[in-house]
Amino acid sequence: MINLFNMYFLQKLQFKKNYLEITTFLFIIAFVVVAAFFSWMRYFDHDELEAIHTAWKMTIGEKIYVDFFQHHNFLFYNLLEVVLSIFGAGINSIFAARILMLAMFLCILLITYKIARIKFEKNVALLSVFFLSTSVIFIQKAIEIRPDVPQTLTGLIAVFFVLKYFKTLDRKYILLSSFFLFISFLFLQKAFFLMFLIGLLFSYKIIKKQGKITDFFFYWGVFIFLLFIFLSYLYYCNSLSEYIFLNWTLNAKSLNVFFPLEYLRISFIQNPILWVSYFIGVLYLAKKRIFNDVAFLSLGLLGSVYLTKSPYSQYYMMAMPFVAMVAAFTVFEFFKGNKFLIFVSLIVSVGFPLNVVVTNLKNTNTEQLKKISYVLSVSKQDDFVYDGDILFNLFREDIDYFWFSVRPETGLLVAYQMLRNYNYDVYSLIEKKKPMVISNSYIDTQNSVILDNYEKSSQYEDLYLLR
Repeated sequence: MINLFNMYFLQKLQFKKNYLEITTFLFIIAFVVVAAFFSWMRYFDHDELEAIHTAWKMTIGEKIYVDFFQHHNFLFYNLLEVVLSIFGAGINSIFAARILMLAMFLCILLITYKIARIKFEKNVALLSVFFLSTSVIFIQKAIEIRPDVPQTLTGLIAVFFVLKYFKTLDRKYILLSSFFLFISFLFLQKAFFLMFLIGLLFSYKIIKKQGKITDFFFYWGVFIFLLFIFLSYLYYCNSLSEYIFLNWTLNAKSLNVFFPLEYLRISFIQNPILWVSYFIGVLYLAKKRIFNDVAFLSLGLLGSVYLTKSPYSQYYMMAMPFVAMVAAFTVFEFFKGNKFLIFVSLIVSVGFPLNVVVTNLKNTNTEQLKKISYVLSVSKQDDFVYDGDILFNLFREDIDYFWFSVRPETGLLVAYQMLRNYNYDVYSLIEKKKPMVISNSYIDTQNSVILDNYEKSSQYEDLYLLR
């Protein structure tokens, strides 16, 4: 009996000692469950459908950049090709791809913890994961089928290994970091910003005698060697010139420009405790003249968002793990380890994103999937479909090289036509290819080609079927 009492008493003491850690962990689990729910039920973003359709086009033998338009690096679509080859061209593949993104989201949380443990104590690392997992701007995009997710994951792995190098000066970490940074670039061009920041950080460490100049050249030598192989492969496939034009020249010409602080403003409303803690932490480190690797990367990556013409919310993904780490450091630094005050900050932090979660419960993907299935049911595998805005045509052929971003005035088609003489006559294409299904996106349904050959769908007012 005495032994049982002692065991109970010790367990109570242990709980009291670790209640903050347990509470933080439980909140993380709760938001992971929310992410899993959204992964399965939430509506599909336009970019997700673009990614699935791109991968499908590659599975039927079309060559990216040459046979169809795409302006992102290709590795993500190769990954989705594997998903499509396993689950087939249908609804199951879409869910399988979402589950793959969810798995990457969990890996991002894990690598965030691992990076934070290099620079901070265990409780700060755990709170970093809490802030990241409750960050609405991050979680909403991290569950989506988009190249930003694996680009963020591999970029964070690259940072983890380079920080391990600065701590140990072990050259094997140089090799691993450079490799994963290159893989991050293959997923998305935005990794260029992280490359630049790692270069600056490495240079600073050499000045402070925390790194070796020979290792600096070894790092970038490995990266350049891998880049040479990549460009040689594109040249061998006769895709190099189109790759450079579409992924760099055309993107620089993008006409879709909007106010750069809009998504930051929205995120501040959704997670005010996170952002207030972050900015206080940055100011505190600056005032104390403390150089912190994590804070440097967070500022650099946030700043890179505003170097782009169209800073959508996914552009914040790479920065958010580092923002979360600085915010967590701030909370522990200012509350001096006072567990009660930290606990209160956790409770308050959770309240804001929960409101967004409840609001988004009604935004399901049911109607989108019904429409995609409907188009598949009224068309055959070798039929053409005109979507115009990549909203429902995932597994049927398109009528033109340009199959999305054909929006007048701001679409990439307009930018493309400013750089090249390219004729895009949608009515001639419809008349020639006779797509089985067309939408009313960016076309005049009163045009004779439409009136003479198509009838409105009985189920969807924006769709027309070939007579």
